Amino acid sequence: MARVLIAYLVANSGHHAAARAVEESFRAVDPDGQTLVVDLLSFMHPRISQMVERTYLYTIRRTPELWGTLYDSKWLDVLTRKMRRLVHRGNNRKVLNLMNSFRPDIAICTQAHALSVLAAHSAAHQPHLQLWGVVTDYV
Repeated sequence: MARVLIAYLVANSGHHAAARAVEESFRAVDPDGQTLVVDLLSFMHPRISQMVERTYLYTIRRTPELWGTLYDSKWLDVLTRKMRRLVHRGNNRKVLNLMNSFRPDIAICTQAHALSVLAAHSAAHQPHLQLWGVVTDYV
């Protein structure tokens, strides 16, 4: 009986759908196991998450070519590097509480940011946590 945390970003996105599919697969294999599916950004920073979700979904629906350009942009990488360092420190109080209360055996992420946050947490607090990433973007 495994305890599986499944983390994604942005509700109603492909990452969310992939997280639900992973959860369904685990329940089929281990009906007695426990799963918890979490929008990690919404959980950590609800207001920021709302802004990111609106911007992200609007951009990919209305101007997918703009999203493609931004996704691979060195400029955006440089612009967000300091912010990512703060977010990826692994000591977010909400994440610590989540991990201590649910105590997952395995964490699976269907989005790179969620994987980075949980990898930082694991390195600092749970080095034996099995951490997996699911590739969802094949471009």
